[in-house]
Amino acid sequence: MSTGKNHDFLMALILIIISVISLSGCSKDDSKKTDEKIMISDYETGSDKDTEEKKTDNTDRTDVKDQDKLTSDTADNESEIDENGYRIPEYANDDSDDAKNCKEKMIKLSGKKSDVYKIDEDCYYRGEKFFLFIHSGSIITGDIADTVENTMERLEELYGMSYDNTDHLTVYPWRREYFQSVSYNGLNVDNEKVSILILPESNDGTVEVATDSIALLFDKDMDSESADFAHVYHELTHCLRRRQGGFMGDIIEEGIALYSEDFLSRENKLANWNIVQYIKADGYEPIYDDSKLLSEPEEEYKNIEYDDQKVEQPEYQYGYRLANFLVENYGIDIFKKISEISNKYDYDYGFVDIEIEIIKEATSDDVFDRFAEWVKNNWEKHSKDYLDYINQFEPVEE
Repeated sequence: MSTGKNHDFLMALILIIISVISLSGCSKDDSKKTDEKIMISDYETGSDKDTEEKKTDNTDRTDVKDQDKLTSDTADNESEIDENGYRIPEYANDDSDDAKNCKEKMIKLSGKKSDVYKIDEDCYYRGEKFFLFIHSGSIITGDIADTVENTMERLEELYGMSYDNTDHLTVYPWRREYFQSVSYNGLNVDNEKVSILILPESNDGTVEVATDSIALLFDKDMDSESADFAHVYHELTHCLRRRQGGFMGDIIEEGIALYSEDFLSRENKLANWNIVQYIKADGYEPIYDDSKLLSEPEEEYKNIEYDDQKVEQPEYQYGYRLANFLVENYGIDIFKKISEISNKYDYDYGFVDIEIEIIKEATSDDVFDRFAEWVKNNWEKHSKDYLDYINQFEPVEE
């Protein structure tokens, strides 16, 4: 009897112990679940710091995932990059009628500034209002066409003028001068669009230039990573103004082009150090002597226009001042008005008296006297304003 009782007692004791252990385990699980709920609650309703740490953790994981995908994509496209890191150009078939006799190919552009191409053969790009004619050896980015298109659209909007084909177009033998005489045969022969020539940077004395029909630029002018785009703004302004009116002489033509440089550089927050040479401020030795402009502004205009030497480029100095004066006193559409009035005259390059007559008709008979007074009272302030803007950037290394 005693043995059976002991056995029953032991069995009861074991059952009690198992029950206690089981209950203890449930308590721990419930506690764990409660802790998890608290952690979730803290994340959802806790401090910004905690939330930011959680977001950072998630971002790190996303970056790793994206990097894996990027590496995979890059591996798939390794054949598109050459040994120097340049993206290998791809070309498309141009089924347009004017391209039937053209031996050059039409390039495909990615639209990405991170894609850098080294052009292995002369090629072209067809835009809505322009052609890019790209010389072999040029290094360009995938967004070069977007840069041109956006600039042209902004200049049209700014001045109220258009790049549309007009009666003022001239023939310039750019094909045989910068390419081969039969290059791009059939393309844009009527200058319906602006021909933009892109050349590798040269040390042969070639400089950026523009007419109503063409704009010559170097590949470095179009580099979206390092260029200030000043030459792009400048030369494309020449094309715009001259497609809409008779040639207005170097002072007006260079003045409005420099005004575009200044305006668009500031609008796009770019450092255009080129403008510094045209201002008057303490610490900067003036290149141009304003005294003749101040005393005899109309006579100085004539002297500059008739002077073929232009050693110190006074047409740029006088023109930049004049353009700023005209806009400030007559509005930004003054250049459109000048262009429209010039269409009434039958004249050619060098007819300075007619240029002056056109300017006066668009403004007033005393416009040059008013201009001299404005320079006297306002140019130093304008110069200081530009210095305040440009000095936020690091100076360009010589």
